[in-house]
Amino acid sequence: MFEAAVAGTTTPRGQLEALARAYVGYALERRGMFELMWRHDLLDGAAQASDQPRLRESTLPLFGHFTGLVARCLSERGAARRADGPNEAGPPPGVTAAALWSNLHGMAQLWAWGSLQLALGAPPLGGDPGDDQRDRLIAAVLDAHLGPVTS
Repeated sequence: MFEAAVAGTTTPRGQLEALARAYVGYALERRGMFELMWRHDLLDGAAQASDQPRLRESTLPLFGHFTGLVARCLSERGAARRADGPNEAGPPPGVTAAALWSNLHGMAQLWAWGSLQLALGAPPLGGDPGDDQRDRLIAAVLDAHLGPVTS
């Protein structure tokens, strides 16, 4: 599913945005699996029947891929800043990726509960303000952690 989300995107930032949209969409469409997929306290990686999904073995590489994309975004942003003058060192890519992922995870959870819609003045349960509002929130999350997209 996540591979299909990034198909056709060429930039690391575009791939992260596509992954973020797929992640939040998955959280809203498959709430039970979303709740379980990162519960490593419950997923000990013990031997399972071969026809059962091995969630730990799929979530850790997904986070690794996510971290790699964050590193590429930060590297590109750092190169642009160095061209303009002195550069401030930020946290390592893994820390930024963890903060970004935590923000997206919380956003998805709060959206599923109706809390974000309420905070934004939209109907929390009866009407869904739609993908456009979620996309704007995702863009704001990416900007907060990676910096705004510059032309």
